[in-house]
Amino acid sequence: MRKVVAVGPSLVDISMTLADARFTRFCQTAGVVAGEWREIVSEDNFERLLAELDVLNFEELLTVPQTHFTAVAGGSTLSMLAALEPAIRCVATYVSVLALRGGVLTPVASFFAREICAMGIMHSSPLLEGVNPTGLVVAGTRNPEKILLFYPGVSRSSAGMDLDALAPDLLIVDAYELQQGDLAEMLHRCIEARRFRIALSLGNHVILVGRTLRRLLDHIRMGRIFAIAGNLAEYRTLMPDVSESYLTHFGFSSHPIRHFVPFSLLTMGEGGMVANWRNVSAAADAVPVRSEDIVNTSGAGDAAAGVFFVGAINNKPLGETLSRAAQMASRVLKVPGSLVLG
Repeated sequence: MRKVVAVGPSLVDISMTLADARFTRFCQTAGVVAGEWREIVSEDNFERLLAELDVLNFEELLTVPQTHFTAVAGGSTLSMLAALEPAIRCVATYVSVLALRGGVLTPVASFFAREICAMGIMHSSPLLEGVNPTGLVVAGTRNPEKILLFYPGVSRSSAGMDLDALAPDLLIVDAYELQQGDLAEMLHRCIEARRFRIALSLGNHVILVGRTLRRLLDHIRMGRIFAIAGNLAEYRTLMPDVSESYLTHFGFSSHPIRHFVPFSLLTMGEGGMVANWRNVSAAADAVPVRSEDIVNTSGAGDAAAGVFFVGAINNKPLGETLSRAAQMASRVLKVPGSLVLG
């Protein structure tokens, strides 16, 4: 069994559902639309948005029972590990910085550490004074397209991380972690040095711009990426000059990405998914989910990506890998959070 390591934030998401009218008003206040992701870099601004939802203390939500809030360990790369089969998940390692306040773990950091332990995933967790990353995931009663507001906290620090000591056969990275800060620079150096096989999730199309996009394209074109996964919007933004005809079940087998990356996955929601697996291509239909059973549209692509990446590094059959990826993606649609255990 190959050793898989994922790097990401020690993120705790607070999920909630609002009456549709209030959901619309909140979207207007936050300056977002349903289905959108937005980073809130100011702690004061983040707290003001919490107050709009009658949340006066984020940390108290983790200790006081709530009827309309759900707290979960979040993060796209963590969702990828969670979706793996138990035998693979228990030998995988998640790397994240945990925040301290006065030398003691913050309530958010403690909650995250307990959740990781409960999943059976090993946790490499350097400590740093500061605030843990937190997320706010909000949906309307009749609209499963949630909005995600994210405060980064200590997530951009690489303090205390020693990836060489972990010696991964596969290092899973989300493009979000490659944007800025100490962690981003450390990861870019790892990729450039070709110390590990890299599995790259394209994250979200809104971050694929500017210097981040240029550096990602350089990694891809220089053959530094072992496997890549993304949805239609992310592939369009990654290579805007590539014809739409390549972003189909049939056309993806000729997509330029296959000249640079041995393993590539394109997820298309209800349209299923298609993959290039070295010199072979295959597609899988989406597993049907009744519309009334869909409560969440966040995280399905992450679950599929995790199964795909680990299938590639462990030389699993392509058909078996895509079938399991589709099954895990469908399961995410039916749970309030964005994470399911494989």
